[in-house]
Amino acid sequence: MLAIFAGRGADAAFRKTVVNILKSNAELSEISSDQIFCKNGFGELTAVFEKNPAKIYAPDAAIILCRALNLEDFSGQRYCILNSANTDDIETAKRSGGEVISCGLSLRDTVTFSSFTDDKCVISIQRPITRFDGRSVEPFELPLSVSEGDDRYAILCANLLLILGGYI
Repeated sequence: MLAIFAGRGADAAFRKTVVNILKSNAELSEISSDQIFCKNGFGELTAVFEKNPAKIYAPDAAIILCRALNLEDFSGQRYCILNSANTDDIETAKRSGGEVISCGLSLRDTVTFSSFTDDKCVISIQRPITRFDGRSVEPFELPLSVSEGDDRYAILCANLLLILGGYI
């Protein structure tokens, strides 16, 4: 499964949270403009971090928007995941041609938190979503442990990827 994290919002704290969550649940390969990490070849999940791509064409991938992008070409994705608080990403997501899934703190988001404390959270999947393998996932809640400093949007995105990939 390919996940592309695109945008300037994929900073160090965001990336650290995503990588920690994904590595604890799947064999992960990481690629960015300044680093490539592939343990024993490409793993079952590959995460690409790119702050300002000019074009993205990655059929059957999940694109995670991390703040507004000015992409010349953006199409063919299976999923386009965005933070609903960033209204500029909504127009970009509509152009993707993929299934748009919103993550954030609004009750209108597909993926949000139903609770959050210093060391625990509960993620709420509020609408049915379709996994990469075509199976439907009905709304449910997922209790998790969190660490101080974890990026909240990264927690939502990383766990959504694990759900879409069938790891959870």
